[in-house]
Amino acid sequence: VLLLTEVNDALEPELGEEVKVLLDNKALVIDPSLSGPLGRVLDLNLLKQHGVEKTMHLRTGPLGISQCRIIYIVRANLPNMKMIAEQIRHLMQDVRRFEYRVCMFPRKTTMCERVLEEEGVFDDISLTDFDLGFIPIDDNLISLEMSDAFRELKLHQDMTNLFDAAKAIMQLQVLCGIIPVIKGKGENAKVVADMLIKLREEVGREDEVVESELTIDELILVDRELDLVTPMLTPLSYEGLIDESSCREQATSGTSGTTNKLE
Repeated sequence: VLLLTEVNDALEPELGEEVKVLLDNKALVIDPSLSGPLGRVLDLNLLKQHGVEKTMHLRTGPLGISQCRIIYIVRANLPNMKMIAEQIRHLMQDVRRFEYRVCMFPRKTTMCERVLEEEGVFDDISLTDFDLGFIPIDDNLISLEMSDAFRELKLHQDMTNLFDAAKAIMQLQVLCGIIPVIKGKGENAKVVADMLIKLREEVGREDEVVESELTIDELILVDRELDLVTPMLTPLSYEGLIDESSCREQATSGTSGTTNKLE
């Protein structure tokens, strides 16, 4: 069984880098749909070391915080942008000067930037991509946590998520070494495999892939479209059991102490 604790270890420095961009006296506002995945990799002690005094969920209405530096970690969608814009406009009425950094998961989009411009707050915000790649759900289970990927692919013909999958697999190979055998079933599986091969060629040099005790002998890619029944099964299915257990465990990134609890 492949243990993926190294994936978790690789994510912590990236989270720390995003948080320490701003100076101390910071508040961290997290998209509720991301608090579970982030709870698997978010070290609250690390956040405190980087000056995060308060963590909370993104909700409608004013933030009601005393911190002057605010970091948002949110999915890149229009409702989130409108909530952020509303909160920033409210804080503009304060005599204090605030700094804002918005980390969009998995990346910032032109549509989101346009909404922020229309709302009149774009020039006051520092925007950045927040692509975590694979997030560990269990010792040998990882996920991109992109719940809308299938809908975007089939309804909107947006193949961006296929590239995200290929890039995440490439990042995994940096930790575990090149996967020698790739098999797949379905048209999209072939697209991801072709993208992955091109990414390997771009990396080019073997020294880009670190040596690791972890190895993956074979990669099997399967289109979701080939099995549309499984997601409709009752919670007695394996995925249902994951939801029952993991969602409870990941419901908060907080620990004891009021400054660390998600509100």
